[in-house]
Amino acid sequence: MIYRNKVLLRRLWLGGFTIIEATIAVGITAVVIVSVLGLVPSGLESLHQSALLSADARLIQATAANYQMMDWPTVVAQQTAKQNVDSYFDYQGMVVAKGSKDTTFLARTQVLDAPLLPGSTATNSRMKVVLIQVVTGNDVMLFAKPSLVRSYRTVVAQMDNTP
Repeated sequence: MIYRNKVLLRRLWLGGFTIIEATIAVGITAVVIVSVLGLVPSGLESLHQSALLSADARLIQATAANYQMMDWPTVVAQQTAKQNVDSYFDYQGMVVAKGSKDTTFLARTQVLDAPLLPGSTATNSRMKVVLIQVVTGNDVMLFAKPSLVRSYRTVVAQMDNTP
């Protein structure tokens, strides 16, 4: 009897999996694959958002540096005229010429008065806020859709001809 059970066990062991075991293994594998594939769209969206933020950071840095290097009367004149300045950037956030086929981002800048500093009663005339609005695309009409506009602010200060 013991010999017979050993032979039977050996045959089962060497014969492979039963249909039930194979079905369970395929089911577990399918659940794992579906779970992993379900994460792909989320991962791609995260990658897209990360690339967008990186490009935004580069173009904001370029725009802020441009205003920091600008003559102060030019900055004040832009604020007085309530003039918006549009800049064009490629997919990496690098400046390109207006009308370039590589334009991926548009940035619109506007100069505003700086907020009151703690303890002061008037705005500081030597400080201005640069409002930078960014859209993805190459059409300035996209600024009319608030849901597409990402806004950033930076402060610039007069560094030339100060006592």
